[in-house]
Amino acid sequence: MANELKEEGNKRFRARDFVGALEQYENALKLTPKNHQDRAIYHSNRAACLMQMKHGYVRALLRRARAFEAVGKYEMAMLDVQTLLAADPSHRDALEIARRLRSPIIGARQEAQQDLQGS
Repeated sequence: MANELKEEGNKRFRARDFVGALEQYENALKLTPKNHQDRAIYHSNRAACLMQMKHGYVRALLRRARAFEAVGKYEMAMLDVQTLLAADPSHRDALEIARRLRSPIIGARQEAQQDLQGS
């Protein structure tokens, strides 16, 4: 039964249904004794699903950061960039966006501070 779940997980993984594949591998783990050698395979397959899901999350955050930047929502863009950089401090695209965002954010903060002082 566990091997059938693994095979179903493999089908879903190939179809890029990473959530469905992850569920199948987790169910296979539940049915497999703690000392069985196949557990290593199921754990490895789970890790592959999680990595693919994370990769999609990173791409989504990058797209959203770029969209926020394009419409002038620099603080929102920076929040997404900071989330990306917390996970991967050397992420080239996130570093580039952060570099571009610094000037508009600093400028907006200075304007807001001047407005408060002028009031």
